[in-house]
Amino acid sequence: MQFTSGFTLTRGYNLNIGTPPLIRPTSFDVLMVAGGGAGGPFIGAGGGAGGLLVGSLAIPSPGSYTITVGAGASTGAQGTNGSNTTCFGLVANGGGGAYNFTETNGANPGNAGGSGGGGAGNRGGTSAGGAATQTSQSTLTGYGYPGGIGKASGEPIQPAGGGGAGAAGQDGQNTAPLKGGDGGDGIYNNYRTGSNVGYAGGGSGMSYSSATQPTNKRSTFGGGVSITDADVSGVENTGGGGAGAGFNPFQGPFAQGAGGSGIVVIRYPSFTSNVATGGNVTYYNLNGVDYTVHTFTASSNLVIDPYVVTPTVEYLIVAGGGGGGFCGNGAGGGGGGAGGYRTASGFSVTAGSPIVISVGAGGTTNALTGNSSNIVGSTTVTTAGGGRGGGWSSGLYAAQSGGSGGGAGYGNTNPYAASTAVAPELGNRGGSGITSGNYPGGGGGGAGAVGGDAPNNNQGGDGGAGLQSSISGTATYYAGGGGAGVYSGTGGLGGSSVGGTGATNGAGGNGNVNTGGGGGGGAASGAAQPGGNGGDGIVIIRYLDSYPAANSTTGSPTITVAGGFRVYKFTASGSITF
Repeated sequence: MQFTSGFTLTRGYNLNIGTPPLIRPTSFDVLMVAGGGAGGPFIGAGGGAGGLLVGSLAIPSPGSYTITVGAGASTGAQGTNGSNTTCFGLVANGGGGAYNFTETNGANPGNAGGSGGGGAGNRGGTSAGGAATQTSQSTLTGYGYPGGIGKASGEPIQPAGGGGAGAAGQDGQNTAPLKGGDGGDGIYNNYRTGSNVGYAGGGSGMSYSSATQPTNKRSTFGGGVSITDADVSGVENTGGGGAGAGFNPFQGPFAQGAGGSGIVVIRYPSFTSNVATGGNVTYYNLNGVDYTVHTFTASSNLVIDPYVVTPTVEYLIVAGGGGGGFCGNGAGGGGGGAGGYRTASGFSVTAGSPIVISVGAGGTTNALTGNSSNIVGSTTVTTAGGGRGGGWSSGLYAAQSGGSGGGAGYGNTNPYAASTAVAPELGNRGGSGITSGNYPGGGGGGAGAVGGDAPNNNQGGDGGAGLQSSISGTATYYAGGGGAGVYSGTGGLGGSSVGGTGATNGAGGNGNVNTGGGGGGGAASGAAQPGGNGGDGIVIIRYLDSYPAANSTTGSPTITVAGGFRVYKFTASGSITF
């Protein structure tokens, strides 16, 4: 069998899962192998391999996890099982230990374990192999097989092989060709190096007398084999079972094989910086994918740090629109200028540091300029409030400059104001009025166009067009200028239908809320009528929804996830922290 995904935990290190610069993987590929069981002494059966778990596992929550790498069973006694390997609450069971041949009928079956120990055989007949106890857990698949059956019924005596992760141990063969049973095959896996490595092979049984040696699978799957003293023990960090001991003078070796120690392997795709620190870190490329591997071969703690993503974000910032101009005395006030408009991508975020967001209020009916909006984080980005429209209230007052400038008031007696916006902030000047007839004012400037001039002496100028953005997920116009007022005739239209409408002998209309639209100009024959309020501004932040949600926000933004983005819409000042 072959498995090709994972990350390596082997002996005595800490693994600290940190913060990659891109999107964090959602799962680890995990291989867990327990310690192998020991072979039996004195014409002994083979020990069972450590249980094996393999597959993809969701990354656990941040915290410290104890990882125990199971030791292989030691020699010097009979029936010694390997130790369990544990990780993330999952358990790979230690391999079953084996016994030696006995004169007692029916005695000395192999021990149950991750893979079972082989049966040793006895004078009266067979000895059963130990059962396999390894089960699948969580999303990992478990592998383990029983030990083989030991055979005798007089002589020759043929102990069985221990079970492996990929196959049962071979029964002892007391008919030609006479031999002890082979250890069961293990499993190949490439998590650790990118090339296949064999794990969890069973140990072989040793025969009482035989001209045929067990098959040597030690270099393949790590299980010990009864050929030489150097080969009887399972290979370290493979979970291989130990081989059974021989009997002098009939067949060597005479040593009892210890079980091989276990291992835990975890692998993940490499990023510009590591997801984890600790252990023996290696790298390789497999089928065009770069992998980082951490290898641990003994028990340790695994510390998974809180995962913090710091995406770059896209933003839209619109300041508050300027108020429309007061006006009376038989004339119309100028439209308020739209709030400054700015949008861009690539704003950098620092983990744990809030981005402070200010949403500017619109200018009020007493013809005040709108307030700026900004975001303050790794850098500061600001847009200026829209300028007020010009007008008359017991005297002339001038239009003011801003993100977009206010329109001319009291005809053209108070000329339009300029935009203060400098690219990439967008805004335009206000429009001109006419100083004759009904003295119409000029429209306020918009983010997309200058304020409209009064087309004749009976009609106020329209507000300058705004700009459309789909950053919220819906195509919406922002930052249109306010229309100008006229004493008698037709007031100017608000830019892009988000600026306020200019009045005809009355109060100007308000700019649309949270669009930064300018207020419409007022108009009257006698006492001045107020212009409309400028619309409050807005700040919208979005980024790809493959990144996690922000850690916290203030200011009660509206949060939506749609079209592949997470969108945070601030209509009042607040903050966002990743």
